[in-house]
Amino acid sequence: NRHKQLKEKHSLLKKENKNLTYLNERMNIAIDSGDLILWEYDIAKKRIIQNKSSKDFHGLESVIKNVPESLVDNGYVHQESVEEYLDMYEKLHEGEKELEKILKVQSPNRQNYRYLKIKYKNLFDDEGNPYKAIGTSEDVSDLYEMKVAHSYWQNIIESFMQNSILHLQYNLTKNMMITCLSEGSECNFPDKSIFDDFDKATNYFVNYFVAEEDRARYLSYVNRERLIKAFSNKKTAEKLEFRMLIDEHPLWVVAIIYLIEEPYTKDIMLYIFFYNIDKEKTAFLQAENYASKDDLTGLLNRRNFIAQVNSLLELYPDKKHAFLIVDIDCFKQVNDTMGHPLGDSLLIEMAGDLRSLQREDDLICRLGGDEFMLCLKNIPSVDVAIKRADAIISRFRKKITDDLFSSASVGIALYPKDGSSFEEIYKKADFALYEAKKSGRDSSYVYKEE
Repeated sequence: NRHKQLKEKHSLLKKENKNLTYLNERMNIAIDSGDLILWEYDIAKKRIIQNKSSKDFHGLESVIKNVPESLVDNGYVHQESVEEYLDMYEKLHEGEKELEKILKVQSPNRQNYRYLKIKYKNLFDDEGNPYKAIGTSEDVSDLYEMKVAHSYWQNIIESFMQNSILHLQYNLTKNMMITCLSEGSECNFPDKSIFDDFDKATNYFVNYFVAEEDRARYLSYVNRERLIKAFSNKKTAEKLEFRMLIDEHPLWVVAIIYLIEEPYTKDIMLYIFFYNIDKEKTAFLQAENYASKDDLTGLLNRRNFIAQVNSLLELYPDKKHAFLIVDIDCFKQVNDTMGHPLGDSLLIEMAGDLRSLQREDDLICRLGGDEFMLCLKNIPSVDVAIKRADAIISRFRKKITDDLFSSASVGIALYPKDGSSFEEIYKKADFALYEAKKSGRDSSYVYKEE
């Protein structure tokens, strides 16, 4: 009996010690976990036992049987987390000391899902077998989704960098440059202090790596205030084509700009990826140039001239411009007498004469046949147009044969005095041309209201 009593006391002591160990471990975990939710998992019976706070947090019964299978079968665990969830409990039963996983599970109202960070700590009996585990839960949905978004964005960045010749990264919020990565060494920033200021870094890049013709446009586009405003207006992707100096030679590149919010600090990050498009852009510009030019003379064609004039009138409606229609007198006689090849040669020669008299901003086109049109931008008075007409008439006055001479007549109309659109101006200039020819040709006429 004495032996039996001792054995019972020993068994009771072991049980109490086991309970004490469990309570002590639970208390330690509670202290370490702060506000985290605690529960226990009975390994032998495969059941979770929860207190009220845990029950409310998870939206589950106080005692949950046949865990983990029951929580998979009832849909509590999202399909994407089932494998990891089952693996966690398998390792608990195998005796792993501590486990931690982020799992997608139903929210308490069962209307949607959230991410919980679930930790388990195993307790062991005297034989070293796990008998109970203490679990904790923490809702990490916001943090997890930020991590996923950040990881996704990092993968995108890496894919973008594969074909880019340059990658710049800025922190717009903190006004600093983060990264400069290029194919070669030509875009390195020698002065590291430049990294501490967005404007300094941008100005340095522009001065050394952007063609002079595109610098103002680049600076207005890659502008910190503009980009922050664009981000606030939900505009997070843009692009800019410009000429970049690579080994001091201008090449066309496209800068793809992305604005994102850094998930942890909430800072606005700017990523710029530069891609070499010189071959494609050059071919496009050549094709566009050919499409905008008259095949015979190389002057602007009618369609492109009208488009540029309409743009001019829209941009500068308050400026004064002169429009001159130039027509070669008796051109049909030249063609009929000397043949079309000589007629074409005369048109080419006279197009050259018009170019030689051209100011930097003048527009010149061949309207068709033997008719040309000029736009003299921003003139102070009609005298400028009259002097140009006189110079053209003088240049076009040529001896072709002993019996054949060329000359030109010019009709002049003014914007905005004679019209507010190309169509109106053209009609007035064409009428003035008619008056010039009627008065004997080889002369000019300024449109006047009758």
